[in-house]
Amino acid sequence: MNHTFSTLFFGNNNKSNLFNNGVHFSSSVTTNNSYSNNFFDISNENESQIFKVENIPGDSNIHVAECVNKTKVGKDLYQLTFLTGKHHKKNNNFSFIPGQWIDMFIPSRKTVGGFSITSTTGQLPYFDLAVQNTNHPPTSWLCNECKVGDVVSVQSGGTFCWDKSFEKNKILLVAGGIGINPLFSMLSEVITVLDGEEYSVLDPPKISLLYTVKSLDCALFLKEITDFASWYPNSVQVTLKLTDENVDNNKIMENNIDIVVNENLTVLENRLNHFDFKNAINFLNVNDDDESTNSNSCSSTLNAEDNEHIVCYLCGPPSFVDDYEKIVQEEFVVMDTRVERWW
Repeated sequence: MNHTFSTLFFGNNNKSNLFNNGVHFSSSVTTNNSYSNNFFDISNENESQIFKVENIPGDSNIHVAECVNKTKVGKDLYQLTFLTGKHHKKNNNFSFIPGQWIDMFIPSRKTVGGFSITSTTGQLPYFDLAVQNTNHPPTSWLCNECKVGDVVSVQSGGTFCWDKSFEKNKILLVAGGIGINPLFSMLSEVITVLDGEEYSVLDPPKISLLYTVKSLDCALFLKEITDFASWYPNSVQVTLKLTDENVDNNKIMENNIDIVVNENLTVLENRLNHFDFKNAINFLNVNDDDESTNSNSCSSTLNAEDNEHIVCYLCGPPSFVDDYEKIVQEEFVVMDTRVERWW
């Protein structure tokens, strides 16, 4: 896909008006108290406050980003791609670790948006978001008003992340609904490591994803996730649970037969249960050279010593996270469990 981008991203001396005149921006930022008092300049009491790029504190990590693609991918679901520019003072590039979120500062919106990045670092200076439409002002703007060419500012952050430098490479991902976003970024990063054979042959990364959605047509990244499981059946396991009893998922499956009929993807109805977690953890503990062991074994490792090499990332609505965090830690003794709650 070919894109035409603003000159501000390429260091051209003929900079866009964004740098010369400022752009209308949010009138209230509360997520970082270290912002300069000059970050917003009131030019007229009757007008919106003006965000000026040159007033961003030099020690901040805020970068300008331009929307270059927007696609509706499902009911109330949108995927957006942004292109980031170099920092206006540091001249460094925007960066993130898979799983991290961004703070997004949007013109004419007082509320700062928080969104998990769904792409990998290999796609920089581009990054992707997947957004489900709600009444939350930043989310509503992205879904209903944002268009190609619109400019925002972003900064990355958060400790809910994974990359190949991390000590633990046996990874349990548990996603509820739109909580798949940061976990898909991590999963894609693992695939990048596997593709590049950037690991010890004696200790390759393994990942098991437990993903729950209301119905199949609400599942994001289904094609990509299924491909990952097909490409690396010894390293990637996926279980998809469908929770809405009023939806005819069989009909939806018929329309997606090329995706859901795959021996590496398990699609089941009802909520995640004890067996799903046991199967996932056993998969992570399997030695690929040990033919006597398989992920469907009746045995389950239920002590901290056996599971100390596993890290669990859990993301979804607060009640979802609270319930399954307790199961992972108390029933399966995966003590390195990291959570992120989305409303």
